[in-house]
Parts: sequence; C-alpha cells; structure tokens
Amino acid sequence: MRRGPLWRPGQKGSQRQSWPSGLADAAVAGGEIEAATRAVAAVEIYLASGEVPAEASAAAEFFAHVSLTAFKDMLTRQETQQLRAATLFSIPVPQPALVAAGEAAAMQEPGAAIERLRGLGLIDLYLSADAQEQLAINPLARPLAPTLEEADAARLAGKAIILLYSSWKDEDRGLPADRRGLEAARLALLGQAPPGIVNASALAGTVYLFHVLHEAQPALDLVLAALPALDRAKAAPVSIPLLLRPLQPAPRSCSSWA
Repeated sequence: MRRGPLWRPGQKGSQRQSWPSGLADAAVAGGEIEAATRAVAAVEIYLASGEVPAEASAAAEFFAHVSLTAFKDMLTRQETQQLRAATLFSIPVPQPALVAAGEAAAMQEPGAAIERLRGLGLIDLYLSADAQEQLAINPLARPLAPTLEEADAARLAGKAIILLYSSWKDEDRGLPADRRGLEAARLALLGQAPPGIVNASALAGTVYLFHVLHEAQPALDLVLAALPALDRAKAAPVSIPLLLRPLQPAPRSCSSWA
C-alpha cells in the first residue's frame, strides 16, 4: 500500500515562501546580484518540488560565495545559536522541541529567534499528516550553522527528547512506528533519556526499520544500543523485542516490547 507523506510544507504564517526574498536581501548585502538571481531560480524550483538541488549548481554556488558571509551577518548571536540547535534534528519536529533545544544551548528567547529564522526562510514550517505544525531547518541553510559538537548535541538531545516524546506519544505512551519513532530513538540514546522514553522510542524505531524498511541489521543495532542504555539506568525492556518476532504484523504505534 502506498503511504502518504508524513509532512507537507505549511501554508500559513512566515514560511518557505519567504526564502527567495531572504536570499535577495543577502545578495544585496554580499554584492553578488548575478549569483543571487541564479540562486533564487534554483530555490524556487526547490520550493515547488521539495527536492534539494543535487549538483553544485546555482544554489550551491550562492551559498559558497554569498550566504556564508551575508546571511551570517544578518543573524544575531542568539539567532545563530538557535539555527545551530536546529541542526540537531533530522526531520521536522514540534516547536516546543526546537525551543527546548535552544534553551539547552543557553538561548534567552528561543521563540523570538525561531520566528526571525522563519522570516528569513532558514527554518521551514511543515504540517504533519494530522495537521500539526512542525519545524525544520531548511536543508539549503545547514551550511550556515556552526557544527554541533558531540557533547553539545547530547546536552540538547537530553532536553529536546522530553518535549518530543510528549508531542508524539499516543494514549498508550507509545510512539509511531515511522521516521518519528526512529528520530526519537536516536535522540533518546544520544541524550540518555529516561528509561520509559528509551523503551518506547527504541521499540518504535526497531519496528519501523524491520517491518517497514526491511532493514534487519540496523534494527538489530538499535536494539543492541538500547539494551545497555536501559541497563545503565537499571531498567529493562518491557518484554521481548518485536524484532525477534518477524511474523507479527507491524503496529501503527508501539507502547511495549511485547
């Protein structure tokens, strides 16, 4: 059965449509109008299709010669920190998780910084399949953000995963067996989340990898990573991992290892 997308571009508030104007502003500041013209054309294609340009073409050229200086000059220190915090996530997440990551990065007003970054088109608005707003750093903007060191990423993940789990869990405290569950598992292990979150996210991630993507080795790797994490917390899986029961149909969300 063909599955619909988990997210689609948002259509209200400051959103991806502001991105070309942000490029134009940066171009004026950087003095490279021709490069900006080519970049804007490339980004408009990106906005229409959702596909990041694969080749080192107009948009890549623009970022190499203009954005890394012009856009950075347009951002305050706090906005740069929030953009850096946004690189923690690999998929769109609810704003509270993005705010939590900003607070963990010593942001004073992460909400205001997020709105400014959205206005510049550096953070995109998406709507999930159930019409919930989610945010993600624009893929073309990642080169603008300073790299998160491992210790910083772990600290941010430890704060963000609490809000992420609260936003994504179902009535049974389980997480969806899709990319959200896998992302939650990654952040839970990285941030040494409480055992209940590790249990729920590792299960959802394992089911997604094994039953949906049919990737047995990564699924096993996730189980093997979760077990010592639970052991260090003096906790244990609720029951035998679903990975070891391949004939059982994959649930839509997962609340136990049974």
